[in-house]
Amino acid sequence: MNKSEQVYGLLSDILGKDVDYLKAHASVTGLWDSLKRVEIVFTLEEQFDVMLDPEEVAKLNTIDDIMELLEK
Repeated sequence: MNKSEQVYGLLSDILGKDVDYLKAHASVTGLWDSLKRVEIVFTLEEQFDVMLDPEEVAKLNTIDDIMELLEK
């Protein structure tokens, strides 16, 4: 499983949405609230053994943003 598939799987679990739905809405804002953002960031840091910069985390508004951040 590649990183993109892992991210979509994690987001599907956290947000309770189907992976296909998330892929179709990857550039849409408003898929999560601030509490879900914290859960997403914690899960990504734990799963991928990374520390995400708080300034960058504040800019995570879409799934595309998450994918871009993880590629850095």
